[in-house]
Amino acid sequence: MKVAVASGDSWVYFESENEISNFNQRQIGITELILETDYPESGTNEYVARHISKSLCEKKISHSIWFSGNKSFHLHCNFSELEKYEYEARTRIRNLLAQNLTNEAIYRDLDKNNFCDKRMIGAENKPHRHTGQLKTMVSSFDFGTNKIPNNVLELFAIKNQLNVPFIPKKFNGKCKVCELYLVKSFPDGGRYQNVLPNFVSIMPHTVWEQAAKTKKQSISKFTGWATQQRNFNCGQLQKYSKSISIWNDTCRICPHRRILNES
Repeated sequence: MKVAVASGDSWVYFESENEISNFNQRQIGITELILETDYPESGTNEYVARHISKSLCEKKISHSIWFSGNKSFHLHCNFSELEKYEYEARTRIRNLLAQNLTNEAIYRDLDKNNFCDKRMIGAENKPHRHTGQLKTMVSSFDFGTNKIPNNVLELFAIKNQLNVPFIPKKFNGKCKVCELYLVKSFPDGGRYQNVLPNFVSIMPHTVWEQAAKTKKQSISKFTGWATQQRNFNCGQLQKYSKSISIWNDTCRICPHRRILNES
């Protein structure tokens, strides 16, 4: 954990607290969630901190409240499950946790920078870099080990899936039906179920918008199929191409097509 000696705007960083004893700033721990508001008046920050604390107690979330030494108050919570996630995932989960543990108005005013565990905060029982007052604990509530709520993890899983860049699956060749679909409209019947999942499985995502504009469709129809990561199904497209009478001009002359059992 990185630490620093800070006075006003002057900072000197160290890789570990073992290197320096008089540090007054530390990096947020990877299992920590820090909730903090930064209203102009210290009394307002304390009032909101105690309001959040009451909600956390009702939800049996172990936490502590710390006076920063200036005007803000920090609520510290530990969720050991965060340790198994990568940096960006931890940041997103903290954001979802904050939304889950507070109301909309309070969440809006939280310092979102604290959701990133590269952030430096005032170290406990050390002097504030501006006022020199110690960061001191106001109260602490122990309800045992905190667990990330299931609804937070479920929401994270959904958002994480949608945020993952889509990489088309490898295909040994080109599909003439998909290439034709890029520039030509197909009949409505069966197009959505037969063409789109195969189109997004092999065509680069850079051309999806072009296809969507050609068909006057929403790009969400393409990205929705992409999240399912389906394998390319040559047989499915061949059967569909026959149903709309384009097989002779596409699949029949394709050197990569899979030969179907026509019996």
